[in-house]
Amino acid sequence: MNQSKCKSIAELYSIVPILKSLEIPIDDVICSDKPDIRIKKDGKIIGIEETKCFSSENVRRAYSRQDNICKKYKEYLSSKGYSGVEVRLQFKEYLHVILQKKNYDSNLNEEIFEELERYREKSEINDDRKWYTIHPREYYHFKYVDWAEFKQSNSEYIYVLETRSWICSTVKTEWVKQCIENKEISLQKYKMLDDNKDVDEYWLCINVPTETGCYFDYFTDTFHSEYQRIYLTQNSDIKRIK
Repeated sequence: MNQSKCKSIAELYSIVPILKSLEIPIDDVICSDKPDIRIKKDGKIIGIEETKCFSSENVRRAYSRQDNICKKYKEYLSSKGYSGVEVRLQFKEYLHVILQKKNYDSNLNEEIFEELERYREKSEINDDRKWYTIHPREYYHFKYVDWAEFKQSNSEYIYVLETRSWICSTVKTEWVKQCIENKEISLQKYKMLDDNKDVDEYWLCINVPTETGCYFDYFTDTFHSEYQRIYLTQNSDIKRIK
């Protein structure tokens, strides 16, 4: 996989169910920009754009801040000389509530990093490529981090991914419709770019964060769109809605 332009491991994580359903190896994926990735299928070049389905602007704001915290911790690990480290973590609901508020003290990041560092020190990262999940009893009083996992990889990249999000009700038609409408605007711009002259089709991946009670089997709506295909994804679940 070409990772040189991969903006976010979370974007690729959201698109993986599509790749699996089409039996496309991850090594054949090219992380790009506008759209997020490219794949080859049946002799065509497909551009896939990823977006998140949120229930409110507050949740969207919180998700953006979550991404920023992960980005800053990645930079912190890099500054300490680490490479090839993969981190998966889950924040506590207490932090989720704080992140949704309009006013957010970014100095809080230092306290979050302090908790993550205590997890990291306990994990004893080494080269046997195993995950270390840390749930020590003495850490149950942590305010922000529910758990964290660390893994050493062969890659030079550092990945930090928060694995849980916080929409708390079933996905709604209007949320999906809004995602499509927002990305239709982007699609028209992508088609005008010289770098995309070789793209034959554009697909849209709408990722529904994990805590949504999202029953794809009962989601029967279909949508008109300039995207040739539209998928809903959540963890390993997937549903094509166009």
